[in-house]
Amino acid sequence: MKNFSQKLRSLRFVLPLLFVGLALLFEGMILLYWTQFIEPAIKSEAETAAKAMAQFLSFPLADGLSPHDGAISMEQVTKTMDIALLPTNPVTKEPFFEGIVLYTDPEALSDIPDRLRRIRRGDTSCPDCAVVDIPLYSRYTRELLGIARYSMSMSFYRNLKRDMVRRLLFMALLMLVLIIIVWSFAIMATRPLSVLSKHLTQTQAGDLTPVPELTGLVPTEVLMVKQALNELLYHAREYTMQLDAANTELKNTQSQLVQTGRLASIGELAAGVAHELNQPLMVIRAHAQLLKNNIGRVTDDELTDIAHTMERNTDRMMKIINHLRDFSRQSSTEFHRFDIRPVIEDALSMVAEQLRIHGIAMETRFFPDLPECRGNKYQIEQVLLNLFTNARDAITARYGVSENSAAPGDAEGRICVTACRSRNRKGHIDILVSDNGIGIRPGEAERVFDPFFTTKEVGMGTGLGLSISYGIMETHNGEIVIERSDETGTTFRISLPLADEVTAADDNLPG
Repeated sequence: MKNFSQKLRSLRFVLPLLFVGLALLFEGMILLYWTQFIEPAIKSEAETAAKAMAQFLSFPLADGLSPHDGAISMEQVTKTMDIALLPTNPVTKEPFFEGIVLYTDPEALSDIPDRLRRIRRGDTSCPDCAVVDIPLYSRYTRELLGIARYSMSMSFYRNLKRDMVRRLLFMALLMLVLIIIVWSFAIMATRPLSVLSKHLTQTQAGDLTPVPELTGLVPTEVLMVKQALNELLYHAREYTMQLDAANTELKNTQSQLVQTGRLASIGELAAGVAHELNQPLMVIRAHAQLLKNNIGRVTDDELTDIAHTMERNTDRMMKIINHLRDFSRQSSTEFHRFDIRPVIEDALSMVAEQLRIHGIAMETRFFPDLPECRGNKYQIEQVLLNLFTNARDAITARYGVSENSAAPGDAEGRICVTACRSRNRKGHIDILVSDNGIGIRPGEAERVFDPFFTTKEVGMGTGLGLSISYGIMETHNGEIVIERSDETGTTFRISLPLADEVTAADDNLPG
């Protein structure tokens, strides 16, 4: 139905339909003018002319019925009636009158026999004839002698009407031929425009190939449009290639920027990571010295316990190192299903020592039956790590806690992480990171995601952490927003799409 309406709107259909409409309107106006004006006028004029002729022919009849000497010759009257039937139409060659009936007045002509009271000549039963009654008066006494009823032939009128119908049919046939000619011309004239229109539709779908050669009647203006369109498509292809190259370079730069931010986070947390590695190393070193100093005196059970302790701490070190290696390497951009809870716990383990040194309490709340998300878990961990370090700095700025100046639990700082189903976005998980730090000043909340914008002192931040995090969340079809920020602290909200919702959306995509 849509294609049919588009064809109706196309030039090759509009021109013939417009011509057909004008032709039908013209034919209708001619037919209306004929039926309402010409035909009645011709019929009226024919009847008037017949009446005048009948009036003229009635004078000899009246004279025959009122002779000067008083004797009436019915033979002469009959002959006069026959003579009245002789005049013919020069066009149709048919007589003007088909028949005449003479009715005499019995009071005025009392001496005429009853059988001659009505004299009929010719064919008076013609159904299509017009009847004209002419009174007959005596030339001498002005007395009414009778009435002559003339049956006027309408053949002239019928022939004229038939000729008009033939002319109308001929005009209709001529209009049909002209319509076919106009239709053919419209098809030939609009074929180049159809090619241009079809190619423009393909261009909207991404096809930037040049317009093919045009056939048919190609006006100069259409050729100029084709040339201009080909030039436009050529420049569009050039710009598209440049945009593709710039987009690829931008993606590479963004990937490098994300990697740089990840390595910067590791460097910033180096002290805490070193402490995490130092603890199992000290345990291993102590047990190694114990074995060295007690060779030969250690029982098998004690040796087994020492080996298990050293193995457990070695596994702990390997886990930390493997996690650092996985987190710091250039990860792929492929998305997979993952559980958000281990990602949050891994990010917390990266900053746990820093928070302990600053005396900041950490609280996590995971709602039950959390479904899996879909994305790159290392990039999400980088976003969380950035929020945790920002929360640490905000708490430190408020309470004035500096590194190594407070024992764990002495400071009032607190960071709370909550993971739950989103109430604002269906099919998403929300991760809320709240702190009771200094908060964000009014007017700065709209700029915190801008590149190189930072509220920290000079040398304390690059201003890229939240900008990189914003880009990561966009690639995940999620979002990162400031849920709350005042003098009591700040809450950031991260929304991630559920794995099942993403899969269902992919299945519903048109194939």
